[in-house]
Amino acid sequence: MSLYRKIGKAWAARNVPDGVQSYKKSIVLFPGSMTSSGWELASPCLMMAEDYIRSPGGFEAHPHRGFVTISILFRGALRHTDFSRAGKGSTAVVSGLDVQVMTTGRGIMHSEMPEGRSDTHMLQLWLNLPSKLKMCNPFHEDVRSASIPIVDFGHGYAVRVLTGNLEGLGTSPANMVHPLLALDITRGGLDGGIPDADGLGEGPGAKWLESLKGTRSSMPDEDREACIDLPIPAGYNGFMYAVQGDWEVWVPHTDIIEGVTATSGEHIGTAKGIPPKAAGAPVASTGSEARESEGAASTTREAPFPP
Repeated sequence: MSLYRKIGKAWAARNVPDGVQSYKKSIVLFPGSMTSSGWELASPCLMMAEDYIRSPGGFEAHPHRGFVTISILFRGALRHTDFSRAGKGSTAVVSGLDVQVMTTGRGIMHSEMPEGRSDTHMLQLWLNLPSKLKMCNPFHEDVRSASIPIVDFGHGYAVRVLTGNLEGLGTSPANMVHPLLALDITRGGLDGGIPDADGLGEGPGAKWLESLKGTRSSMPDEDREACIDLPIPAGYNGFMYAVQGDWEVWVPHTDIIEGVTATSGEHIGTAKGIPPKAAGAPVASTGSEARESEGAASTTREAPFPP
């Protein structure tokens, strides 16, 4: 049986002046943005940032401990170097629509730098680890875009399953030590309408957009009114971030009918009502360390329609 959960809160991302590491930066999730205490509503998601970086910027060698990072590339390439004892200075480059998952566990030293003259656009999510996994062995994994399942929901909607399992429709190959369902939702192509993004003309949504061969006003009613239902597993917390385009989220119920509209750079909402299984663990953070929950996260991007 499916239950609809009320949207807990909607808010805008915070633009952060940087200029050194990133030439443009927005903090999507950050302590204090959700509740007075800062963590509970989005637990176990600690932080998410949208970054635009180019040489000589980037994130030089720095430490992390106690959480997982999920880096989602939209454009360009990122060179990751692992300076930990196990990593021995190994490097890997993620590009295109690749995803990198890094479990920091008991501690890791690494860097993330734009590859060559690449102009890189990315999201990075930090996922808290429960106490029993805080001291696990650190490791990182590069999930290539070709291995990421794409689910066609029709009417131009495509969902990439970045981590976790989407109700048997697609399972990511990413090796997660703690459950997370991360989805990349686009309409009209895997580039999602982001200027110069990778994935232009790719995916089932691109074929749908090409098939219109007209204007938005001539779009069939079934396409204009089409929406998709995305399940969040029972016991999971969740949130949705609009990277590009305008999105509307509806939560139908017998006595709850809400619509929230979000434009690029806004949080659409956090699902609440069923607490996350591991929520409630205290969090102490120094910015690079989470010392001391399951989750679902999705990003949304919509390609521009014909005028």
